[in-house]
Amino acid sequence: MYITQCTECKFQYRIPKSHIEIITGRSASCKKCRARFIVNIIEIPDHAIEEETESVTETKKCISTVNTPNTSETSTRTRRSRSDVRRELIKKLKYDFRALHSRLSEINKEKYSSEEEVRRWVVDSLRHVFGYEDREIKTEERVNERKADIIVRNATDNKPMIVIEVKSIRHPLNRRVIDQAASYAAILDTPYAIVTNGDAWIFFKCGIKSDKHKLIEIFNIALLDEDGISDDDAESLYLITKKSIESGYTERQSHSTAAIQPTRLLKAIMAESVLTKLRRTLADQYEEETGIKIEVDPESVHEHLKSLLIPDNL
Repeated sequence: MYITQCTECKFQYRIPKSHIEIITGRSASCKKCRARFIVNIIEIPDHAIEEETESVTETKKCISTVNTPNTSETSTRTRRSRSDVRRELIKKLKYDFRALHSRLSEINKEKYSSEEEVRRWVVDSLRHVFGYEDREIKTEERVNERKADIIVRNATDNKPMIVIEVKSIRHPLNRRVIDQAASYAAILDTPYAIVTNGDAWIFFKCGIKSDKHKLIEIFNIALLDEDGISDDDAESLYLITKKSIESGYTERQSHSTAAIQPTRLLKAIMAESVLTKLRRTLADQYEEETGIKIEVDPESVHEHLKSLLIPDNL
């Protein structure tokens, strides 16, 4: 007997011998979890699988979605887009967070809540919501002379992926806390950092190019505000999931957010090419409205933009 199985949910499918050469090494869609996987054939004794299991009876539905020239129409009909899959995962994340959110609310009601309590809660979130295995979550790991609260490591090569600085639930996530996370991230060379007190979650992209200590804020959300875990919160939190990071989605979103940071956006607006185009557009609009042709002074445009767009803290 020949079988293959989904690498995500381990659902098994029986493969007729006549199909082996056609589908081995091709991509298939799992009927149960909808994940895509590469078909690898395993030969097992006939008695190892019961004849009437769902795995056996549903084999043809799996095979029909394998990418062969004869099944392209079926594949197109059944395949979901990445954005559809992502939306479902975000919806599941929001649902899975309900029990943990209730527990966080209870921690918040306590008169004296400890950092350790919040750390345990964050570890449970990493396990049950964000999809990490116990072996990937390290707590109180020494980094130089201090200990990082939580480090999430890749199970394959043990490389650090996320460093998490945890504080008690009413502790402010100030500059000092963020700098501590930045220091750990620079030493460990992690691509991401989080600072959290359970309620507030700030997620950073770390060390783009030369500045290893620089953290670029990707999102800053609160879980105990009036709307609880909103759809926007769930979409942000999805970036922390193992699925998002391993697929490269978190990296792409991080760079997209980093590209439009306020200082970079202002620099782009003030670029000479943009100002030249803006002056021409203003002159053309004015001529169209009044019939008078003018030249717009570049210094005036620059000064007006500065007063309109540049906040006092930049």
